Amino acid sequence: MRECCPYREALFQGRLWTPKAIRESLLFWTEADDLSTISIATGVSEWRDKSIFSRHVSQSNTGLQPVFSPTSFGGRHGIYFDGTRHLFRTSAFCFAAGSTSTFAAILPNASLPATLDFAIAEGNSTNGNPIYGVLTNQNASPFTALGFYNRPDSGGVVNPALFASALTNQKRVLGVIDSGSSATGFVDGVAGTPQNYTRNPTSLDRFALGGLLRSTFALPLPCVMNTVIIVSGVVSLSTRYKIEGYIAWKSGVRLSASHPFCNRPPLIGD
Repeated sequence: MRECCPYREALFQGRLWTPKAIRESLLFWTEADDLSTISIATGVSEWRDKSIFSRHVSQSNTGLQPVFSPTSFGGRHGIYFDGTRHLFRTSAFCFAAGSTSTFAAILPNASLPATLDFAIAEGNSTNGNPIYGVLTNQNASPFTALGFYNRPDSGGVVNPALFASALTNQKRVLGVIDSGSSATGFVDGVAGTPQNYTRNPTSLDRFALGGLLRSTFALPLPCVMNTVIIVSGVVSLSTRYKIEGYIAWKSGVRLSASHPFCNRPPLIGD
């Protein structure tokens, strides 16, 4: 397990940079190691949003509640989504923001994925309506592409392979920065090639973790999640680095050696 003393020292000393520094821009922020935000019955019935908007995600159906484990994220706390279990809220907010920056500590499962597999998504209660999400897209196993998807009623626009990196059974800090006309994927702080696309006007009414919730649940990405942070707008390079560094040091993910926070966590004042 990665040494976490620098993170804990900075946290206890009040020097650690956290997403609270960008609280006005935070659309959504969940952490599996903050037990005060997790309600557990037969499974996880609610994962509370730490942003000022309180966009909590929940699941009242006990058979569909994901599983909390103190060690499932490579020895750290994680919430396991098995391909049927999911958390959601019946209001959407990402697509409406126009541009968003999404980052998450995710450990994808080794099971063979479908052509499209969503970890974080917004959808409409009508199956044929547009959907938007952070996903993997690969027909073969192991899947290797981090992608972005914006689908109109009449057909699909898939931008696969924003970044190519082996993801299966490895915990990663994944990200997508979406400007509203292009999307760039990130794996452990390294950027892929930006992909241009045409955004289609849409009306969304539900947000989900673990898959896509339209009139029914579909296209899941079996995975363990440790942290999810969604920010309004295209974050600056400095803020991206801090978010990635914060997530990585908290979840035990090793960032790229070229990343400014590969060897220490981000601190207030950086």
